[in-house]
Amino acid sequence: MTTKDGQLTAPNLTIEATNGVRYAYRRFGKTDSAATPLVCFVHYRANLDNWDPALVDALAAEREVILMDNVGVAGSSGKTPDTVAEMAHGAIAFVDALKLARFDLLGFSLGGFVAQEFALMRPHQVRRLVLAGTGPQGGEGMHMYVPAVLEIALRETIDAEAMLTIFFEKSESSRAKGREFIQRLRLRQSNRDVPVTMETANAHITAISTWGIPDASKLSRLAAIKQPTLVANGDNDIMVPTANSYLMARHLPNAQLRIYPDAGHAFLFQYPQEFAADVNRFLGR
Repeated sequence: MTTKDGQLTAPNLTIEATNGVRYAYRRFGKTDSAATPLVCFVHYRANLDNWDPALVDALAAEREVILMDNVGVAGSSGKTPDTVAEMAHGAIAFVDALKLARFDLLGFSLGGFVAQEFALMRPHQVRRLVLAGTGPQGGEGMHMYVPAVLEIALRETIDAEAMLTIFFEKSESSRAKGREFIQRLRLRQSNRDVPVTMETANAHITAISTWGIPDASKLSRLAAIKQPTLVANGDNDIMVPTANSYLMARHLPNAQLRIYPDAGHAFLFQYPQEFAADVNRFLGR
């Protein structure tokens, strides 16, 4: 059956793992099909409420979707790690606590770094992989955000205009879709997640910068990710440059690439229905 809950109404659940962390998460969608559950890792400085309801509800129409706050983020306890590897260990502890034996992973941005590391550490558990708006360790233009992005990323508060600047293209068509996305993020009125702290933001940006230290030799790690992988991005991502999506598609043994036009980092929120359809099609194979 499909649960009546979606992103706007699903309860905030918690579970304690063997590492002593109590994780906050949401779990909803279709559970009576043969579809593999989809675990989703979110972007820099984000919590459960940063997932677009239009996207995750469309994914949940065909499979169970699990959104989580990693260690120290928002509603989860502990101290936020400042390396991607430690974040992957935190995600592993979470899925172990849920007793998930096999699942698909969707990682967006920093969450895509974590998803790659997870797939390398636990290859037997990950069936298929979706890497959105993300890049490989040692990739291109990832060591430090460009100045306009960095200034926004380090603010105490990121308002709607700032989010439009770093997430969407400069075109009015892209910004209009961005404004619609921001309105959808505000639809959940009660039982919202805990805000993300600046301590978490600082740990995240350290992890991002470390992962992005230029090192072409690190690209060889991608050859070990054998799972079918959907790599997707906007055609002009200024946060994790789109060139990195092409890099991953070339180095992953079993990848397909999808680039969305007139879009930036948050292409998946600009095109939620289209991306969900692409993901559902890919995961349904």
